[in-house]
Amino acid sequence: LAESFDMGKPSGALVAKVLSGSPSEKAGLEAGDIIVGYNGKEVIYSSDLPPLVGRTPVGATAQLKLIRNGKIRVLEVMIGRLPDETKISKLNEPGKIKTDRIGIIVTDLTDKQKEQFDLDVPGVVVSEVERGPAQEAGIRPGDVILKFNNVSVSSVKHFNSLIKKAHSGKFVPVLVQRREGPTFLALRIPKDD
Repeated sequence: LAESFDMGKPSGALVAKVLSGSPSEKAGLEAGDIIVGYNGKEVIYSSDLPPLVGRTPVGATAQLKLIRNGKIRVLEVMIGRLPDETKISKLNEPGKIKTDRIGIIVTDLTDKQKEQFDLDVPGVVVSEVERGPAQEAGIRPGDVILKFNNVSVSSVKHFNSLIKKAHSGKFVPVLVQRREGPTFLALRIPKDD
């Protein structure tokens, strides 16, 4: 993932999802941001961040140092109370469209599926994963692909165009939503024959 975000070495906590109405959203945090500092303390591993946040009183303001699109930014965020976990239902699978370059079959995300996943953004649903780059990256059937190479995916057609434009041999970050929550995966685009 570090390579896919043009970082020299892996470090920091990668933001996979910003909850709607949360203090992070109000502060301007975005999925794909990499938090590398919290109140002056370096964040080397993603596991460094929760204890730092947990020791900060609710209502206090914290300073986040982050990398967004290769540039260092600083945001101030007011610490809020952790909400209850949202239960997410399993997706149903409608019609299929195949994406040969990376070896998956995807469908457009329906309104019902958005509701089941508690999503307010578009995406595509993975219905099948064949042998190839997607499987090697860890993409699984049932994953909802929200972002590909830091671009929000609006439809199957859009997703296919993003794959076609991706540079051969490079790693790209892919944001997927699963029942247990969002996660980033690093997918290597195959070299064109």
